[in-house]
Amino acid sequence: SRAYSGSGSTSVFASLSVPLDGRTMVSVDGSADRSGPQRSSYAGATVQRSYPTDQGFGYRLRATTQEQVDAGLAYTWPYGLYTLEASSFQGTSAVRASASGGVGVIAGNAFASRLITESFGVVKVGDVEGVRVFHGGNPIGRTNEEGLIVLPRLSAYAANRITIDERDLPMDVTIRHRDLQVVPSYRAGTL
Repeated sequence: SRAYSGSGSTSVFASLSVPLDGRTMVSVDGSADRSGPQRSSYAGATVQRSYPTDQGFGYRLRATTQEQVDAGLAYTWPYGLYTLEASSFQGTSAVRASASGGVGVIAGNAFASRLITESFGVVKVGDVEGVRVFHGGNPIGRTNEEGLIVLPRLSAYAANRITIDERDLPMDVTIRHRDLQVVPSYRAGTL
């Protein structure tokens, strides 16, 4: 960009992002600014891996030529999301830890879960433990010893496709539906 008013200034910014797989990305960026006799520039690099939709780790690491380093680690599991972040900028450092989760009640049963954002659901697959459950094609996790799993992020007033992987069922078990479409109201649950 170029501004012609006043002393005039010119700015250039470039960024390149390269996905390494479905969850990991590397990016580099840089900028240069000139306003009259003053000039400034920086370059930075980032590597990050998103945490999975079911259970596991994610991370982010960023460094720039302006003495800035940021790092973060996140772990998600059926009962919450936990993060640890550290940052340093020109000699000043900070560290932050956080935990988020949700509590709900459905059909007289209370449960702990990840953060409930709009609506939630509970899938019950008989009393079968270890059945993989998907929301919109994304893995959410496996049913517990009671055959239950909580879905904390259903979209309100929209069709949510919930699927189980029938390959995880014992051979002597029959099911009525492999997948269902559910449409919960806002801040409500569905079983």
